[in-house]
Amino acid sequence: MTQNYQTKYCNALTETQLISIEKGLVWLSEDTSPFSRKLYDRLLEEHPVLRKPLLTTGFQEFHKAFLKGFAAIVSAYRTGPDLRTVLEEYWNFPVVELTPAIERRRFNRLAETFLNAVAECVEDAWCPPVEEAWRVAIKEIERELVDPGD
Repeated sequence: MTQNYQTKYCNALTETQLISIEKGLVWLSEDTSPFSRKLYDRLLEEHPVLRKPLLTTGFQEFHKAFLKGFAAIVSAYRTGPDLRTVLEEYWNFPVVELTPAIERRRFNRLAETFLNAVAECVEDAWCPPVEEAWRVAIKEIERELVDPGD
C-alpha cells in the first residue's frame, strides 16, 4: 500500500513519487550529469529577469545551492518542516529574490524550464509517472511561494 504524506505543506506526494524524485536527484546531481549546466543556461536564455543575478552568482554556486535546496525540499516532504524556511535557507540565489511577490505565471514558466531540463537529461526514464511526481513536488513549492499561508 502506498503511503500518502500528510504535512502542512506537502500533502500530495506518495512514497513512490518521493522515491522517484530522490532517485532523479541522485542522478541529476552526479558530476557527469549535464542537468545543472542545462538548467542554468536555459534560465539565462528564457528568463531575462534572472540574467544579472545568475551571472553574479555564477554557475558553480548555482549548482551547489540548487541541488542542496531540492534535496532539502524532498527531505521536507518526508519530515514536514516549514517549506518556506527550507526554501529560504537553501535557495539563497536569484529565485528567492522573486518569492516575496512571485507571480503565478512567472513561477509556472520557471517550473516548465526546470521540467524540460530534467526531461532532456533523464531521457528514456522520463515517463508519465515520473513527470507527475515532479509536477506534484513543484506544485507544493508553488503553493508556498505564490500562495504563502494558504
